[in-house]
Amino acid sequence: MSETKNIEEVLRQLVRDEIRAELAKIPALQAPAASPYVTVAEYAKARSISVSTVRNAVRAGKLAAMKIGSAVRVRSDAEIGASVTPARKPQGPSAGQIADRILAKRPNLRLISSH
Repeated sequence: MSETKNIEEVLRQLVRDEIRAELAKIPALQAPAASPYVTVAEYAKARSISVSTVRNAVRAGKLAAMKIGSAVRVRSDAEIGASVTPARKPQGPSAGQIADRILAKRPNLRLISSH
């Protein structure tokens, strides 16, 4: 009886090993790639610089970063020093255009000059 249990345990271990080996070959089950974005602290640690240096570079526009909620993330491969051009926001109507539109809807209103 004991010999049968030993054979069963050996077979189970062989099957486990084979299943693990086959699962390791499947790309979808492997560990996901590291995120291209890291925290300010991780970025600083990887470059042996202080966190305040990284924050100052972000503030000065010398290091591209993005804010997700209250968290700031930096590309792990970004370099400090190159000037960062911020993305332009789409231009909406100016304050004068908005005022003109409001006044156009109300013909009885006149703009009073303060001369």
